[in-house]
Amino acid sequence: MNAKQETQHLSARDRELATVAALVALGEVGRGHLPQHVDAALDAGARRQEIVEMIGTLSQASGTPTAVNGIAAAAKVFAARDAAGKALPGEAVLEPGDAPVAEGNDARYERAKQVIQQVYPAGPTDDTYTSVERIAPHFWRNMATVFYNDLFLHPGATIATRELGIFAAYVAMSTVPLQLRWHTHGALNNGWSPDQLREVVRALEPYVGHANAYQSRLALEEVVAGRSAVGAPRATEALPLAALEPAAHFSARERALVTLAALITRATSPELLRLKIAEALAAGMAQADVWNLISGLERVAGSAAASRARLAAESALEAS
Repeated sequence: MNAKQETQHLSARDRELATVAALVALGEVGRGHLPQHVDAALDAGARRQEIVEMIGTLSQASGTPTAVNGIAAAAKVFAARDAAGKALPGEAVLEPGDAPVAEGNDARYERAKQVIQQVYPAGPTDDTYTSVERIAPHFWRNMATVFYNDLFLHPGATIATRELGIFAAYVAMSTVPLQLRWHTHGALNNGWSPDQLREVVRALEPYVGHANAYQSRLALEEVVAGRSAVGAPRATEALPLAALEPAAHFSARERALVTLAALITRATSPELLRLKIAEALAAGMAQADVWNLISGLERVAGSAAASRARLAAESALEAS
């Protein structure tokens, strides 16, 4: 599929903004692809300020260095479009103003708490955030104020756009499952549908890899199912589940082998490893093949990853 094409549930603009966010979060890994997708986002109707605001918001998700480098890369694209006379009418229009910061730190923090309540009305999904607020109140106060007042309320991008970018960044990172679930709720609470988020994950898979995409799909479906169970979904969420497309040119055994190799070399959860090893065995992969694969990848992935994979394999074999 052409990256600029609209899909059933996702506009070309939204697809490109999500891709930009994921590539920014990937840092050096995504640097080579970032300019073409900033360019494509502008061609699809995004504004320059919107892109900069979304990337700036990611400073609190994927880190300040990735945001700084991402904005610098975007600036080069803007300059190249101007030099080539390619800029579209309105893409460089600035929404003036600033986030509400003049009243002082207490007012900024109170406003940040109001934004948190608006974006995540159900509150924390576990005690992680509440424990941080209790144990390190100074850190929580500063973090929440900067993120949810200074960044979220700055002109130039909607909260929905910021949540889309954060969701895409966490799909790319794959190392913060709690935050991925939290911001999946945030995206759904701000107008994105489950099928739109599914298409975001599908669009990002070529850049973030199968393992990241697979884990993100599991997290997304877990959130959607949980919201349905407690009657939380909004009208935009009442859409049919999208089927995950199987690979067309691999046998089930070959697909299982490739998937296992990718998962073993990444920081994959033991639960996902056990699940995929069990699927590989069910697809016809011999036990000896599993052990040989783990041993062969040990020098590539490291002894810690190999040990984790062996424990997962033992658990899967015991359950089979």
